[in-house]
Amino acid sequence: MKSIACIGAGNMGTALMKGVPGKTQIGFADTDKAKAKEAANKVGAIIYSGNTEAASSADFVFLAVKPQVLPSVLSEIAPVIRERIASGNPAVLVSMAAGWPISKIQAILGGSGLDLPAGMIPQASVLVVRIMPNTPALISHGMIAYCTTPKFPSNKLIELKKIMMVLIGEIRHMLTPLPEAFQTIGRKYPQAIGTCFLHIGEKMDMLSGKTFEMIWKGETDHLKQTTCLNKDDIALLQSLSTNLGYLDKELQLGTIHLYLEQLNVEITRLEDSIKEKTRLYHCLSVLGGVFVVIILI
Repeated sequence: MKSIACIGAGNMGTALMKGVPGKTQIGFADTDKAKAKEAANKVGAIIYSGNTEAASSADFVFLAVKPQVLPSVLSEIAPVIRERIASGNPAVLVSMAAGWPISKIQAILGGSGLDLPAGMIPQASVLVVRIMPNTPALISHGMIAYCTTPKFPSNKLIELKKIMMVLIGEIRHMLTPLPEAFQTIGRKYPQAIGTCFLHIGEKMDMLSGKTFEMIWKGETDHLKQTTCLNKDDIALLQSLSTNLGYLDKELQLGTIHLYLEQLNVEITRLEDSIKEKTRLYHCLSVLGGVFVVIILI
């Protein structure tokens, strides 16, 4: 059973929770305990003791508070959200605060750069859905626009798969040396993963005395902070360094093909998981009900 925690028991939060169908556990948290109790009675929900408890267990955490209140709520629940992400049990935050883009919410809950303080998590790993309900939603006759966190683990793995296919072409057909092949990929894919390959190629050309394995591990370690790849994804990518650095072309290609097989298994698992956990809740009829889209990545 999925669970939703609604932080804020005002009119809009209550209206949205009333539209959620059965087999979903709903709970309210509000500084006004009487208001939380009233909302819970209307919806048939439970009442959380506070925002921290609400954020610690629910699959989806609705931030149904006014924009000026959101900073304090985010600061309060930040340690819990970070702990859940670090333990592999992330919550999906759903915000309806005007003037608060997804990146701004992520910036409060996560950090950026390569040297994050202890206990901090990368911004990219904070999953956020932003919704914009309109006034008719209060009487269940509106429509809600939404957008989601732009970076998903499955997308990054697909990007890695594309890069590996390009690398195969460079090695097999173009006979390109590895340093040059990595730099070609880096220029073609200017995002975090491509930049990682560019830096690897550049450092290999520098002849700094470091082994290929040392360079590969050092640069791919940075992906922990710059992408939403988890530790298992990084470990699998780093396992390439064992044989990829050899001059034997067939050994290089065999190593990449083995990695691609493992990558395909993980991509399929993630995509199946997304399909299973995606729910489209129709609140009222197709003709004019409130549509609340809840996506778990």
